[in-house]
This record gives sequence, C-alpha cells and structure tokens, in this order.
Amino acid sequence: MCPRCSGIGRVVTPNTDAFLDLDRSLEDGAILLPGFGNGQYWYRQYADIGSFDATTPVRAWSPDEREALIHGGEAAARLGRRMPKDYEGLLERFNRIYIHTEDEMSERKQAVVDQFTTCVVCPDCGGERLNETARSVRVAGHTITECAAMEVADLIPVLRGVDGPASTPVVTSLIERLEALVGIGLGYLNLGRATTTLSGGESQRIKMVCHLGSSLTEMLYVFDEPSIGLHPHDVERLTGLLRRLRDKGKTPHTRASHPEPRPCLAEGQIACTSEGWWLIGVGRWRRGCRFGQLVEPAVAR
Repeated sequence: MCPRCSGIGRVVTPNTDAFLDLDRSLEDGAILLPGFGNGQYWYRQYADIGSFDATTPVRAWSPDEREALIHGGEAAARLGRRMPKDYEGLLERFNRIYIHTEDEMSERKQAVVDQFTTCVVCPDCGGERLNETARSVRVAGHTITECAAMEVADLIPVLRGVDGPASTPVVTSLIERLEALVGIGLGYLNLGRATTTLSGGESQRIKMVCHLGSSLTEMLYVFDEPSIGLHPHDVERLTGLLRRLRDKGKTPHTRASHPEPRPCLAEGQIACTSEGWWLIGVGRWRRGCRFGQLVEPAVAR
C-alpha cells in the first residue's frame, strides 16, 4: 500500500489558487479563508506586521511578496524584511488547522476543506495505490497494476499461467471468483475500477460473488431485482450463483416488482423467482392474487 495515499490512489491537497482574490487588497478581503476579514485575529497576523501593503491589490504585489504570503518559510526570508518569529504562510497555517489536525472534523471545518482543497492523483504512486516494492513485482510477466487494469475475462488466462505449490490455493480461489464474475455478465470490468463508478446492478452482483467465499452460514441476503440489465443467457448463470449461495447454507431472497401480478414480470424476473423454494406476493389484493400471503410453494431443488 502506498504510504502517502493509504492505497486510495488520490490525495487531498490544498488549492492555493482559491486562497486569494488577487483583485482585492488585504483590507478589502483578499484572503478568502475563514477568519481573515478586516480586523479579525488572523487578518492582523498578516496586515499589521508591516511586511505587506494591506491597501494595495495583491495582484500588484511582487511575485516574491505573494509567495511569502502563501508559503512563508524561505520565500518570506527572501523578502529581506523582518518577519515575526512565529510567522506562518497561509498554506502552512491552513494545513495545521484543517488538514494535519487530530481534532474531530466538524461540519464547518469539513465545508472549508471541501472549498479550499482539490483531489489529485497521488504523486508518489501515480494512482497505482501500491508502494514502490509492490509496484516492481511481476506476475506472469505483468505488474500488479497491469493485471488490475485488464478486463476480468482477459485476466483469467494470465492467472492460469501462474503455477507453484505456494500460489496454487490463492490462484485457484481468485480464478473461481473471477469466473463467477464472468458468469454473471461482468467480465468486462477490471479490478482497478473504482466502486463509486459501478451501477447498482453491478455492485449487487459483485457482492454475490464476495459472499460466495464467506464462511458464514444461516445468513439472509436480499437482492433487489438482480436480473435487471442482464442478457437472457446470463440470467441462467445468475440463478446458478443464487443456488450456490443456498447450497453454502445461506438464504438468498430476490425481489421482483411490477405494477401487474406475476404473469407480467420480465423474463429474467420470472426465471429468478421460479428458482425459489417459496414465492411470496406483497402488496394489495389484485385480480384474485393473494398479495401479502404465501402464494405458491415451489418445488424443493
């Protein structure tokens, strides 16, 4: 795992361009960070120290003056002016108060962080999420990042080329789960895909595969119309996955909804519900259907 981004691949960094309104002077509110209004405490730490012209728009300052205001440190020393011993640039002060703080993040502070920061690719790992050692490892001639970028259907043949007694259990388990993804129509995904970019149906089917490897039993899983968006050919594979969950001592429950009774359900929905041990209708009484009651006991399979 990359130590800088903690394996996320992206880091939050202050957006210093958002700190200042260059067309204003300090006394007119050039510093946009909270607490820097004219006369406020933080404002006086910059406007009243005699190092900056508080009446001139910041855009008219020299580049060194703007650098000293934002970054402090060596940039402030280059001005050749006497600065307070505890002088901090805006960036250092912002990091100390909002980023590198151990205090609990309040909603107000979080709003400030959201306004004055930006999320960028981690400069250490380049978005690969791994530390330098892990990035140098190759599996069947491919780096871990290259493997994660492959579509699942293309990754399986690569993993089959990995042999050795130490790796066999891991590879076998991984291939089993990847084949399950392909079996329910998700072979086009890659393992590096951010979960926030997945659709609801994709996320739900991925969870099915994850639960297959769980050692927990007597668990109830509720799947909301899992067949939506699937090709009819893949629905049969989906029902097979549900049966495997059942055979592992779990209780999968699928929900299929339609404004009309069961005969009007989509083909995939009928396929999923017909695999069940029990069929339960929930809703108001319509056309003689006993909704809200046990409608039909399915044949045990």
